[in-house]
Parts: sequence; C-alpha cells; structure tokens
Amino acid sequence: MRHKLILSRLSNDWKARQAQMLAYGAHLRRQYEDRVQYWRSRAQSRIRALSVRQLMNVTVILDSIDHAKLRWPRSLLLQSKDFASFARPYLTCTGVIIHGHLAMLAISENHVSADSSRTTEIVMHALERLQRKMIDVRMIELILQSDNCSKEGKNNTLLRTLAGLVASRRLGRCECRYLESGHSHEDVDAWFGQLAGFIEQHQDVPTPEAFTELLTAFLHAQPRQNEEERVVVKLDQVRDWKHFMSENTHHVHVKGIGGPGAPHVMALDVYEDIQGEGPLNLAHESVSS
Repeated sequence: MRHKLILSRLSNDWKARQAQMLAYGAHLRRQYEDRVQYWRSRAQSRIRALSVRQLMNVTVILDSIDHAKLRWPRSLLLQSKDFASFARPYLTCTGVIIHGHLAMLAISENHVSADSSRTTEIVMHALERLQRKMIDVRMIELILQSDNCSKEGKNNTLLRTLAGLVASRRLGRCECRYLESGHSHEDVDAWFGQLAGFIEQHQDVPTPEAFTELLTAFLHAQPRQNEEERVVVKLDQVRDWKHFMSENTHHVHVKGIGGPGAPHVMALDVYEDIQGEGPLNLAHESVSS
C-alpha cells in the first residue's frame, strides 16, 4: 500500500515515478520469491522429505484471525439497537498448520496476554504433539513461517527458545521465515476465510466453551487430506517465556529484526554442524548457537 500511495502522488514527476516503479517491482519480486520458498518447503513437509544433514522437513505456518470474528456472546438478540454500545469480549485465535501432520486452532480469552509468550507456548505445544506422533524432533528441520508482527513470530522470546532447543540438541535445526509486508498468507488466510464463513452460519454461541465446540465442528467438517489430526486447544494461561528466556539466555539477543532492511529468514544452527558445509543455498541471516 505504501508503494501505491507514493505512486499516486507522483503523477507530475515522471523520473520520480519511474524510480518508484522500479522499487515497487523489486518489492513484488521479493514477495514472490518468499512465497516460492514457502511453497517448496510446504511440499517437502507433506511428503516428509529429507533436507540438509538428512533431517526431515517439517514446515509450520501460523497466524492469528481478526478479533472481530470471535466476539462473544453471539445471538440474534444482540442485533437490537439497545445493544449497539455493548462492548463484547473477544477470543484470540491462532491457527497453526503443520503441513502433512496437524491442523490446530489455539484460542484464549482476552484476560490471557496475546504476546510473544503466548506464541512461544503454542509453538512448544505443536512440537509436543509431533512427539506424540512418534516423530523425533531431534531429527527434523523446523521451518516456521509467520508474518512480520512482533506478537507472532518475529520476537526475541521465540528466537531465544528455538535457539536454546537447537543448541541443546533437542531440535535438529530451525529456520524462522517472514513474508514481505503486503503479503497474503497463502493457505492460512484462506483457512481463516472459511472459518469466518462457518462462524457466520451460527448465531447462537453464548460462551467460549461453545466457541470451542463450534471450531471443533469446523475442523472436522473441513476436508484436509494432508493433515489428518485436527484439534482445538483452549489456553487458560501461558507460561512467562519472555521473562524465563531473558534471564537464562540473555546472551541471545537479535537487534534490527524489525523495520526497513530487516532480515526475512533467520537460520538457527549449531556452529559445529555447519562447518565445512559451504555457503547456504538461501541468502539469509544465520544465528549460530
């Protein structure tokens, strides 16, 4: 949107408009290249292909739905003008797709902080569910795809947690990837669109527990041939990952992860594992543990 706004105001300056068009074209190319990398990783995860160092590729994408879709209670009575100023509470809903393994919706009420600790809790729970499926996470390459929002995946709390897992050999390796601004989150956004339409078909949802049942019905009614396991998890509280990781891994701190020029891929590897491998295929920032 920023590029289009600038172009709309440069109608009288041909040279500046041409320069801005070149910058806009480069932005679109970077967007497409990010998506191509995600599509490739998604396909590898679905067929459980082996990646670098014979690690199994596991690609995860996560994002949160708009709060307005999950306000409760839902009732036809609330459409009366007497309730026009009634501020209804909302649920925070985060969708997680582990391609080839699991589709999960994690919901929480508004008294649970929607911060980096909540995202870290969700990612750790997703890894735990992989272990329940007899998948050794020490032998996987985790590709975590999210947006550029610091609440979701682009924060030091999650990076410190994943770096700690890699450094302690509890996780094979990890890449945190972030799509360019102005993106569409591919399958997860389409998933949320279907969820919003399903919710609109049901007008009587009085409690968060009823919302949990509704979301469970949505998951089981939706055909997902690649993700057989589907689950809704309600978070009543989350651990303070931010404080715990800042106290115990304070030396792991990444600056400049937000704003213009910030990296869009960060690789987490044990230094001894990448010695002698040569340059990585992707041009990205590498954080050695």
